[in-house]
Amino acid sequence: MDIRYSRYSWVFLGIIIWIGTMNNAQRFCISFIAAGSDLLEDTNTTNTEYGLITGPAFLLIYAIVTLPMGHIIDKLPRLKWFILGISALFNLATIANALAENFLGLLWPRTLLAIFSACLDPACFRLVALYFPPLMRGIAYGLFIVSVYLGSSLASLTLILADLVGWRASFIIVGAFGGISSVVLCLFIKDERNILEEDGFIEKKQKTGVKEDFKEVFKNKTLIITIIATFFRYTSGFARGFYEALYFTEEFPSDKIAFAVVNATATALVPISLITAGRVSDLKEKDDKPKWRPLICAFTNLFAAPFLYVAYFVPVFWVAMASEYIIFIVGETYISISVAMMMNVSTPRVRALQSAMLLCASFLGGSLSTVTLGVLNSSTEGLRYGLIGIVPTGYLLAGVLFLQVSKHYPKDLPKNKVLEIPEIE
Repeated sequence: MDIRYSRYSWVFLGIIIWIGTMNNAQRFCISFIAAGSDLLEDTNTTNTEYGLITGPAFLLIYAIVTLPMGHIIDKLPRLKWFILGISALFNLATIANALAENFLGLLWPRTLLAIFSACLDPACFRLVALYFPPLMRGIAYGLFIVSVYLGSSLASLTLILADLVGWRASFIIVGAFGGISSVVLCLFIKDERNILEEDGFIEKKQKTGVKEDFKEVFKNKTLIITIIATFFRYTSGFARGFYEALYFTEEFPSDKIAFAVVNATATALVPISLITAGRVSDLKEKDDKPKWRPLICAFTNLFAAPFLYVAYFVPVFWVAMASEYIIFIVGETYISISVAMMMNVSTPRVRALQSAMLLCASFLGGSLSTVTLGVLNSSTEGLRYGLIGIVPTGYLLAGVLFLQVSKHYPKDLPKNKVLEIPEIE
């Protein structure tokens, strides 16, 4: 069994965590830059158009591109230079926002950012599975997905940056810093083959086509239910990511800077729960208790839902922010475990494809919620009730679906999966 696990696995993980952090900071920074500057006024962008920029222009394009890209990435012989090129391009797309004079000037860079991001994520998900064995993927994906929250935390601080230097300079600073640092780190990725047989799966040697690959994914109940659960959960997640900054700065205008700091620190704390939950789920699966993975996903979503109602209903800033802390620290732990589950029940040949399907469904859900909130954002009250209707519902539905996954995940695991964590070479 060829498991490509060594000390370099952790070096590689650190590299893609940084690249992912820069990418996620640039996905979310537009909402904080808009909240901290006159971006929308200077470009004559309406609330509905803002909903299009954060919704279909990014999320829908991402969803469309990531599905075929996932299949292509599974077939590429090597991924180092692919990741380096994509890293350079998504940062240039962010810098291009500084040129905007109108809505269209914000639209086309956002679309390019979506295309390049849709290429990056499936490649990183696949490579993590190549460098880490099944019983280390909970913590490995937990660490990688830290990039989402570190990126969101850095994006929160662009509200302060935009207030200090303006929105044009903010986009240039974010894109230039991300581009230089990401490209330099990409040079340290090993140019290794993108093929590995492992995990107890025995692959057929003949070539397989798109039809066979999709058939393999759709017959696996763990994969399909997890994808549906994540659709609902990301419907909530993107609604929060793109509209909470606008909502809380409108609801509590005198606490704008305090919100930026609170949001940054809350998202920065998420990695603690991600890593802890990933490690616990790995150890429980090693002890032949695989149900713990989906049950942790279910519990964390169901527990966080009531605090969302508190955050949006209570007119006291610090009570709302305390609820936000709980939501971030508890409600975000599901994501790395859900990805680890999917990787553990799928064969190597479809791992980028099923990751792309997960991302496609997630971003379709996010696109629907952001467009809806763009329409409802005619007033603070309209935005409040839009968030109340969409966000907690997504958490609750995801929690219920992950309970269903707990019935199927143990059955879908390969029977001859190795239940040992290998020594570092």
